[in-house]
Amino acid sequence: MYLTGWLVTHITLSKFNRIAENGFAEAYVEKFVSTMNSYYGLMKHFATYNIRRKIAAMLLPEWWEYVYIEGHFEKFVLKNKYNHRKQLIKHIKKHGSKKYLTAWDC
Repeated sequence: MYLTGWLVTHITLSKFNRIAENGFAEAYVEKFVSTMNSYYGLMKHFATYNIRRKIAAMLLPEWWEYVYIEGHFEKFVLKNKYNHRKQLIKHIKKHGSKKYLTAWDC
């Protein structure tokens, strides 16, 4: 079971690293964060700190432009600069939501 899980993780990391090598990291960053957090969420219930640290070390530097790891290798977090939802909320708070209302909302 353990070897299979590691193999799946390694294949997934390879896939995401190829995406980053080809210059599409920003387009896939939300999928990357949710996938990595899924793996990390499963692993945090066991003594897997070193494995999580090694997984983070296997990532290409391109990913670190968009994400960081919170806590002791507990979860990946999308940087605010690239988090479109947080940017939209910040814009609405600053300028109001009138621009985003449709005719159905009035």
